[in-house]
Amino acid sequence: MERKKKLLVLTDTGGRYGYGHVMRCLNIVEALDPEYWEISFAAGMSDLECFDERFAKYRIYDFGASSMQQVASLPTSDWVLLDSFAVSQSLEIALKATGRSVFVIDGMLRPHNVDVLLDPIERPTKLRLAHSQFATLLLSGPRFAAIDRRFSEISALSSTAPTRIGVSMGSAKNAEDTDAILQSLERIGYNSDVHVVGGFDRRLKLSFPIKCSDWVSNGPELLSNCSAVIGTCGMSAWERCAAGVPSLSFQTIENQKHVANALAAEEAGLIVRDAPSRMMSAELDAYLKHFIHNSSIWERYAERGRRLCDGLGSCRIAQALEEFD
Repeated sequence: MERKKKLLVLTDTGGRYGYGHVMRCLNIVEALDPEYWEISFAAGMSDLECFDERFAKYRIYDFGASSMQQVASLPTSDWVLLDSFAVSQSLEIALKATGRSVFVIDGMLRPHNVDVLLDPIERPTKLRLAHSQFATLLLSGPRFAAIDRRFSEISALSSTAPTRIGVSMGSAKNAEDTDAILQSLERIGYNSDVHVVGGFDRRLKLSFPIKCSDWVSNGPELLSNCSAVIGTCGMSAWERCAAGVPSLSFQTIENQKHVANALAAEEAGLIVRDAPSRMMSAELDAYLKHFIHNSSIWERYAERGRRLCDGLGSCRIAQALEEFD
């Protein structure tokens, strides 16, 4: 039998980074054929504790993001999958000089010198060429969004009125945005169930039932039980699209701009170009009231979201890697 190819994943996770990077890397490697690939991760061990079950089959090296530049100290591998704010052309060239093939995920339009580049945003031709002129293979657009394929297999809770709203604003560091949304829901008289992902201030006086998950390893199950979700324009936006869940999506940081643009162009949900915690109460209340009290448009949001992203991106990426010569 032919020797398995070794793939080392270098990624940011936890703390100020959140879990979007490591989740999309995990979704990709889970789609690879284990008969032909040997996978290991280099990331902070404590940051992966909430993923014990999904990471149990992989070797984990306790390796901080600041150590990525020390190429000589990295474990040996045939491929490196790099998804990090620390990515740079100099790091990519150094990795390639060791004989490794390099696969980078980046949606921030930085120039790269890699074998495979994944950009989940569809770019105008001029921007795309500047971003990828030294990439042998470019995978771009929402059809390559690296999400869990289970999102494409679920049926979201169908309803013409909110029976359960999900609030998913990212990691616990975004608690102030979640708090702002919960307080706004209280002000506008919302009285159905809410499921919160991540942290929030438990001292808030809220009259509606609330359930909290510290982190969602069962994201598809959660979305299948929500009639709509309030979230960000990060990776989770593609998950909501694939699951057919109508969304109110906030662009909370600058690097979510391109996802927000893609969602707005397809009218795949209601898009707000600010973080809830930075908005005036009256303005935030107006957006939430408009979204929740106009549930007749939710079906259109769901249909257009699924048209934009079908949830099979990780499978397409895995196939491209396995066919790469």
